[in-house]
Amino acid sequence: MLIGLYFGSFNPVHLGHIQIARAMYYAAGFDELWFVVSPQNPLKAADELAPEQNRVEMLRLAIAKLDFAAKVCDIELALPKPSYTYKTLEELILQYPQHKFALVMGSDNLASIELWKRYEEIIQQFPIYFYPRQNDSSRVLAKRYGATLVEAELLDYSSTAIRMKVARGEDLAELVGEEVASYIAVNKLYR
Repeated sequence: MLIGLYFGSFNPVHLGHIQIARAMYYAAGFDELWFVVSPQNPLKAADELAPEQNRVEMLRLAIAKLDFAAKVCDIELALPKPSYTYKTLEELILQYPQHKFALVMGSDNLASIELWKRYEEIIQQFPIYFYPRQNDSSRVLAKRYGATLVEAELLDYSSTAIRMKVARGEDLAELVGEEVASYIAVNKLYR
């Protein structure tokens, strides 16, 4: 099976993530798309990061009724920290030798891939499917890294803006879905 790996902190997962995952799943012809929950991106600050298990549960709620084959992968939570993509990929290959893996990311991540540990090996061994961000040079990135550009329609959502809405007590069901909004409220996340 060909598995698309969509890495992220998903802090919280929102409908923009789901829309990107759906577009990638169908455009790339994945058999499954796995949302890989990252404990802490070594290139990002850890402020306002909800506990790992809360982020995993929000993802499970968000994908429960999707119209494509998706699952939550929490493999990185058991690996040494900080979390590096090449180590995660090595572990996935060990645990699932029957699968082939591809990476799903935004053009912002692809533009900074040379900051990743052992990025050359990742580029050589794994297909990369990426979606454009506003005002980027996606075609240049595709050519430079041999990646496949998927023109996904983007919802202009950000997890940071959603956390700010929570702090202000605003409704976020239209951004994250009813189940995730309820989970955030019940568990008093991002306050």
